[in-house]
Amino acid sequence: MNRQMLGRLWAMSLGIFAGLVLTMVMIPVHLEGTIYVVDRIAYDKERVPQRGDTVVVTTAVFTESGNGGRLVRQVIGIEGDRIQITEGRLQVNGEDVMDLWGFSEEFPEDMEPVRVKKDHVFVLNERIHQGLDSRSDVVGQTAVEDLWGRVVYMRKEKRHGTEKALG
Repeated sequence: MNRQMLGRLWAMSLGIFAGLVLTMVMIPVHLEGTIYVVDRIAYDKERVPQRGDTVVVTTAVFTESGNGGRLVRQVIGIEGDRIQITEGRLQVNGEDVMDLWGFSEEFPEDMEPVRVKKDHVFVLNERIHQGLDSRSDVVGQTAVEDLWGRVVYMRKEKRHGTEKALG
């Protein structure tokens, strides 16, 4: 074999390997009418969740539809952050972040200040009236190790001309 053929063989092998790794890491998940592509190795000791990440949380809590085990939520607070809801407005470290996170309506109930624990995150449901998130005592703050992955792509399924909302 000449050098050019060896180079092509090496490149092809590398491409196949990279494809297999991506297939194992980027997993399509179907939850409540939405398809998500989830990066299962997004977080480790050097890479930690950031505010604004959409994550899949592993939990023993069951959703309203009876599905259990995984919830899709947005990271609002990271280790050390102070989270509070006052007069329906979400605050992180004393700053109003309602517009930053795109919440179109105020929260139905106030929440006393909470400090996010070490190696934990504070997550919220985009549907603020449904409390399966860190506001509830049942879910509470989520340990980083309980994050199943980070959502890198999502597509809502259309049903009869309307989109079904996220869970």
